[in-house]
Amino acid sequence: MWHKQKYFILSLICASFATGALVYSISTFMFDSGTGTVEYIGIEGGFYGIITDDGERYDPTNLSAEFQFDGLQVQFIVQLRRYSGSIHMWGMVVKIFYIRQI
Repeated sequence: MWHKQKYFILSLICASFATGALVYSISTFMFDSGTGTVEYIGIEGGFYGIITDDGERYDPTNLSAEFQFDGLQVQFIVQLRRYSGSIHMWGMVVKIFYIRQI
Protein backbone atom coordinates (compact mmCIF):
# COMPACT_ATOMS: atom_id res chain seq x y z
CA MET A 1 0.00 0.00 0.00
CA TRP A 2 2.75 2.48 0.93
CA HIS A 3 4.56 1.83 -2.37
CA LYS A 4 1.47 2.78 -4.39
CA GLN A 5 1.12 6.05 -2.44
CA LYS A 6 4.81 6.81 -2.87
CA TYR A 7 4.61 6.34 -6.65
CA PHE A 8 1.43 8.42 -6.82
CA ILE A 9 3.05 11.31 -4.93
CA LEU A 10 6.18 11.04 -7.08
CA SER A 11 4.09 11.15 -10.27
CA LEU A 12 2.22 14.24 -9.00
CA ILE A 13 5.51 16.00 -8.32
CA CYS A 14 6.83 15.13 -11.79
CA ALA A 15 3.59 16.30 -13.41
CA SER A 16 3.77 19.64 -11.60
CA PHE A 17 7.37 20.20 -12.74
CA ALA A 18 6.41 19.30 -16.33
CA THR A 19 3.48 21.72 -16.23
CA GLY A 20 5.72 24.50 -14.90
CA ALA A 21 8.29 23.86 -17.63
CA LEU A 22 5.57 23.99 -20.29
CA VAL A 23 4.16 27.28 -18.99
CA TYR A 24 7.67 28.79 -18.85
CA SER A 25 8.49 27.70 -22.40
CA ILE A 26 5.20 29.04 -23.81
CA SER A 27 5.60 32.39 -22.06
CA THR A 28 9.22 32.64 -23.22
CA PHE A 29 8.26 32.31 -26.89
CA MET A 30 5.48 34.89 -27.10
CA PHE A 31 5.24 36.83 -30.36
CA ASP A 32 3.82 40.22 -31.26
CA SER A 33 3.18 41.93 -34.56
CA GLY A 34 2.20 45.41 -35.53
CA THR A 35 3.44 48.71 -36.85
CA GLY A 36 5.59 51.38 -35.31
CA THR A 37 8.41 53.86 -35.69
CA VAL A 38 12.13 53.25 -35.42
CA GLU A 39 13.63 55.84 -33.08
CA TYR A 40 17.21 56.64 -32.14
CA ILE A 41 17.49 56.52 -28.35
CA GLY A 42 20.39 58.62 -27.11
CA ILE A 43 21.12 56.80 -23.82
CA GLU A 44 23.75 54.18 -22.96
CA GLY A 45 25.85 55.09 -25.99
CA GLY A 46 22.84 55.30 -28.31
CA PHE A 47 20.78 52.59 -30.00
CA TYR A 48 17.71 52.16 -32.17
CA GLY A 49 14.41 51.06 -30.68
CA ILE A 50 10.90 50.61 -32.01
CA ILE A 51 7.97 52.50 -30.54
CA THR A 52 4.77 50.75 -31.57
CA ASP A 53 1.63 52.57 -32.60
CA ASP A 54 0.19 51.37 -29.26
CA GLY A 55 3.02 53.06 -27.34
CA GLU A 56 5.02 49.92 -26.44
CA ARG A 57 8.81 50.28 -26.49
CA TYR A 58 10.79 47.45 -28.07
CA ASP A 59 14.57 47.08 -27.79
CA PRO A 60 15.49 44.84 -30.76
CA THR A 61 18.59 42.69 -30.51
CA ASN A 62 18.93 42.22 -34.27
CA LEU A 63 17.75 45.36 -36.06
CA SER A 64 19.75 45.40 -39.30
CA ALA A 65 21.52 48.56 -40.47
CA GLU A 66 19.06 49.08 -43.35
CA PHE A 67 16.31 49.83 -40.79
CA GLN A 68 18.37 52.01 -38.43
CA PHE A 69 16.89 55.36 -39.41
CA ASP A 70 15.20 57.72 -36.99
CA GLY A 71 11.52 58.11 -37.85
CA LEU A 72 11.29 55.09 -40.18
CA GLN A 73 7.78 53.59 -40.21
CA VAL A 74 7.86 49.78 -40.08
CA GLN A 75 5.65 46.72 -39.90
CA PHE A 76 7.12 43.89 -37.81
CA ILE A 77 6.81 40.49 -36.18
CA VAL A 78 8.92 40.07 -33.05
CA GLN A 79 9.57 37.46 -30.40
CA LEU A 80 9.20 38.94 -26.92
CA ARG A 81 12.22 38.07 -24.76
CA ARG A 82 10.49 38.62 -21.40
CA TYR A 83 13.30 37.21 -19.30
CA SER A 84 16.19 38.83 -21.18
CA GLY A 85 17.89 41.92 -19.88
CA SER A 86 19.62 44.73 -21.68
CA ILE A 87 22.07 47.43 -20.66
CA HIS A 88 19.69 49.93 -22.25
CA MET A 89 16.92 49.34 -19.67
CA TRP A 90 14.56 51.13 -22.03
CA GLY A 91 11.95 48.68 -23.28
CA MET A 92 11.05 45.04 -23.84
CA VAL A 93 13.91 43.10 -25.40
CA VAL A 94 12.74 41.53 -28.68
CA LYS A 95 14.15 39.49 -31.54
CA ILE A 96 12.91 40.56 -34.97
CA PHE A 97 11.58 37.80 -37.20
CA TYR A 98 10.11 40.01 -39.92
CA ILE A 99 10.36 43.71 -40.62
CA ARG A 100 9.58 45.91 -43.59
CA GLN A 101 9.30 49.63 -44.25
CA ILE A 102 5.79 51.01 -44.74
